[in-house]
Amino acid sequence: MNISVALTTYNGEKYIIELLDSIKNQSVLPDEVIIVDDVSTDNTVKIITQYINKYKLTNWKIIQNEKNIGFSKNFLKCAELTKNNLIFFADQDDIWDLDKIKIMTDCILKNNKIKLLSCTYKCINENGKEFSNFYLKKIEGDKKLHQVSFNEFINKQDACGMTLLFKRELIPQIHKFVSKYGLSFDIPLGAYASSTGCYYKIGIPLVYRRYHSSNTSKPHNTIKSRFVDKAYHLLGRKSRIDMLNIYKKELSDNLTEKELRNLNKQIVMQKKAYMYIKNNNYLRLLTQIFNLNPMTNHYISIVNFFVAIFGKNDVN
Repeated sequence: MNISVALTTYNGEKYIIELLDSIKNQSVLPDEVIIVDDVSTDNTVKIITQYINKYKLTNWKIIQNEKNIGFSKNFLKCAELTKNNLIFFADQDDIWDLDKIKIMTDCILKNNKIKLLSCTYKCINENGKEFSNFYLKKIEGDKKLHQVSFNEFINKQDACGMTLLFKRELIPQIHKFVSKYGLSFDIPLGAYASSTGCYYKIGIPLVYRRYHSSNTSKPHNTIKSRFVDKAYHLLGRKSRIDMLNIYKKELSDNLTEKELRNLNKQIVMQKKAYMYIKNNNYLRLLTQIFNLNPMTNHYISIVNFFVAIFGKNDVN
């Protein structure tokens, strides 16, 4: 089936074996696994090399960067080093369901409209125990395959890297967003694919996403931690506004008039929410929760409201 797995690592010695096991033991195996290490200072490279040799994984390859290039550029490099048409991204501290490759490749091979496919995920802590994640909501919903519209995407921005399977032809789009804007690879890829009608999702959790003190995604994943750190939340809101403006600049030609109007509405709503949080305007934030506009993400509006009330920090 010409399947590649693109895995990047950096100081991942603590959890890497669990991920490698979950890839090696897939019910449908990848044709290659490309691993690019971004100058780890721990035993990550040694552990992976020993693992490859132990199990005689001749189609697995590990490459070490000469200098640290950062998370997003390393993923881009890794994707470009693969040779197959179907590419899975993998994060070093997660665990895959053993049928992940089978289920997702079956979907993408049966529908030639799909160029980007995502699944859902469950959250685990440092000890591998599953927990409920309020902010990064698990959107399982209908387990059937469905197309993600651009309007749905900008409302939820749901395209986590470790859930993605994509076709090689999308790599230039990743390159543009990473190289030109310094963005992460996954969310902009979801934006592009949804704007061109080729992003689909299956509501089945096929990854256990691990949160811990040293992973790339800052572990503000509980209600308490997210509400307490107002400064971090505001930076996230500002980043979302910047991202939406980039979508407007880069993707407008792909959008219908209605989609473009909704994008503009989303930008205005996000700017208002940012100022309401920053200025502790509780009443305005409360009205956003009950806003009937279909572009309103009521889930995020509730978080915004409580961050303004309980957040202890601020940004200038």
